[in-house]
Amino acid sequence: MTKERVLCSIINFNGTKDTIECINSLLLSDFKNFEILVVDNNSDDKDFLKREIDKLNHNIKIIFSEKNGGFSYAVNLAAKYALKNNFDYIFILNNDVVLDKNCISNLLDAFSYSKDTMITSPKIYFYDNPSQIWYAGGSFSWVFGGNHIGYLKRDNDIEDQIKKIQYATGCAIMIKTSLFSKIGFFDERFFLYYEDTDFSLRTRKAGFKIVFTPKAKLWHKVSVSTRKLGNPIIHYYHIRNALLLSKNNANLFILSLIYIWSFSHLLKQQVKILLFPSKRESALKITKGIIDFYKNRFGKYEK
Repeated sequence: MTKERVLCSIINFNGTKDTIECINSLLLSDFKNFEILVVDNNSDDKDFLKREIDKLNHNIKIIFSEKNGGFSYAVNLAAKYALKNNFDYIFILNNDVVLDKNCISNLLDAFSYSKDTMITSPKIYFYDNPSQIWYAGGSFSWVFGGNHIGYLKRDNDIEDQIKKIQYATGCAIMIKTSLFSKIGFFDERFFLYYEDTDFSLRTRKAGFKIVFTPKAKLWHKVSVSTRKLGNPIIHYYHIRNALLLSKNNANLFILSLIYIWSFSHLLKQQVKILLFPSKRESALKITKGIIDFYKNRFGKYEK
């Protein structure tokens, strides 16, 4: 396993302090055959980011994107770099995570679960509450959507074993780079939210497995970046991208039901806009999300 090369790719957007903390935790890893790539999504503090990374005195590559193309766009820049430079695996990380020193080794070991395992996923705790679980694998259904197994629980409260799961969160996801050649890259239309669910569903549809391993651990400063957007815009991304996820992956029967639901949900928002001033802003964003989906407007939110 030690002969296989891993690219650890950190996605940064105006979060230099968190990115440096993430890098420092990676540098303490017991697994050494990896390189670090920071993909900066057109931050305002690019010069500061470069200075702080230079201070670490390690061979860390930075890709400065010329635009903020969203999470998927940044991931795809990293994936193409990994393929071009013949890395066996790519470990995609939010910048607001801190890793256990054995995290990479345990994720690599989990690929032995089966010959068709293409993605491995760690256990993720809350950074501010280090023993409380944020994610211990992902489940998915068209009724309830994606759910974090073990959310808000502790280790003693969950079944703690390596297992096949339905989706891996993009917060921290290790992928065999050969998977991109088989199913393609992340869908950049999402910009934010559900791109990891979409990639997971496509992986499973192609006949490959996603595996969760509780031995691989890290801690996540939950929603540090998305909190800056404000809740109404988050509602926009959620509704628009949920519809896009359905269009990409649902069968015809499920898709027809979701389309019917979307029109009834649209009417519901008009009632909120007219009668409930406190809910008007969110209702307007949800309305725009549904309309933009049907008008095939994707990517970054535009007024």
